[in-house]
Amino acid sequence: MTTNRIDLVDEAIADRFLNYEFEVPPASVLEQIARDKGALQQLAESELQSILDVIHTAGAVKSIREIERMVMRAYVNKLLRAP
Repeated sequence: MTTNRIDLVDEAIADRFLNYEFEVPPASVLEQIARDKGALQQLAESELQSILDVIHTAGAVKSIREIERMVMRAYVNKLLRAP
């Protein structure tokens, strides 16, 4: 069982499981993930710059999945702007 919101799990249930919490990876790891995912979507560095800026905003990014969503959003926006 996994959750991002342990505060929503009933206390009686939560009491019976071990809680593991993973810290947000360092900015350098998040940057590399954004660049790697961006390369797969053929996004230029300039198209990733806003994501890279967010990565360096303290507390703005809470997971790798969030970075993946941001890159996918940038890709979709690029497709929508295409002629």
